[in-house]
Amino acid sequence: MNKDAFSLVEMLVVIGIIALLTVMITPAIVSIRNNILENTLESKIGRINSAAKDYASKHIMDIPSPVSTAYDEERDKNSSVDCLTIYVKVLINNGYILGDTNDRREIINPITEKSMNNNMICIRYNNNDALNREIVTYIIGEDLLYEN
Repeated sequence: MNKDAFSLVEMLVVIGIIALLTVMITPAIVSIRNNILENTLESKIGRINSAAKDYASKHIMDIPSPVSTAYDEERDKNSSVDCLTIYVKVLINNGYILGDTNDRREIINPITEKSMNNNMICIRYNNNDALNREIVTYIIGEDLLYEN
């Protein structure tokens, strides 16, 4: 019998240990990947909201105020009523933001890997008080609904 070779039992133990480590590590790696994708998406949404606010500052007279002081936030998030609405592609085309692709003309959602260019942005004031109000933006899309 060759003393330098591994026995079948030793090989099975090593394979079992590797399989166990793989099973334990895989969920952690998937979780890290998901966190990175979510953080990347939040960063892109922040860039879009910032670009929308830049756009709004140049079109300040076009921004509507809420219809009432007790406006329904959920209603506003789900409709474009009383908003200055633009699309992400308009912000890109007018130079307010650069896209992610090589030609800088498209922003890609890292989670769904779909274009965010057709997402609509609702720009409005948060209240009717002309001295104490700020611009808020809502990104409205199939898989997005974020307020900034």
